Amino acid sequence: MKRNSYLFTTATLRAILYLFLLVSGTVRAQDEKSAANDPKSEAQFRFSERHFEVIADDGIIYSSKEFAGPINHLFIDFNSDGTEELFIEETQKINKQNFYYTYIYATGDSVFLIDSIGSGILKPYHEFSEEFNSLILVTGDVYVDLLITLSPGKTLISPKVYWLYDGKEFFSIEEEMYDEYLAENEELILTLPALKKEHSEDCAFAKNYRGLLLTIYMNYIFANELTLANKFISNYYNCEDFKQIIDNLNEIY
Repeated sequence: MKRNSYLFTTATLRAILYLFLLVSGTVRAQDEKSAANDPKSEAQFRFSERHFEVIADDGIIYSSKEFAGPINHLFIDFNSDGTEELFIEETQKINKQNFYYTYIYATGDSVFLIDSIGSGILKPYHEFSEEFNSLILVTGDVYVDLLITLSPGKTLISPKVYWLYDGKEFFSIEEEMYDEYLAENEELILTLPALKKEHSEDCAFAKNYRGLLLTIYMNYIFANELTLANKFISNYYNCEDFKQIIDNLNEIY
């Protein structure tokens, strides 16, 4: 199931939800690398807590953007073409949790927004993949995380989404990460029997560990194992809001 980042290609409901969330509260994110350490970036970009500007050679502000929450930034060459992309991470406070949003800009002959991704409660990171011989961006999913953090319970965990950059756009590689999703589910499912013993009532268990159950469910969905996903969630999520939550997820995926 390949998909482009959600801001530009997913359902209208999700787009409206994202735009609504941009006005939410704030928490400062940790800076990973200062752009001031890079002479190129120092000449082209100016950053403050919630704002950045692109500065032309003559000192005129070429473009600018104001963010709802504090930002940090670094430069990453995602596709190893010798030109670094500007990666901006914004932090907002939603449902009493830190939610992360990413914005990736081209920095070559012209500066423009390549893509933006709602990472939710998972702080985005990147790692090198030998299979793809490229960096992969790993994020969460803001829509799933909104459902999780409405009732976070005892375990705050959410599914991962893997993104690859081809020089033009970021696209998800969920089906290619099949083994990773199933391996994670094997580990997570092993924890369920002990956790379930803590609750005599099934719905109480489901509410306390909603994040864990929805992560396992979505891992199966991302791996395109729909039968396993439906069988799992029907066995473990026995609450009145079960149908509504699954219907909401099915609208998106």
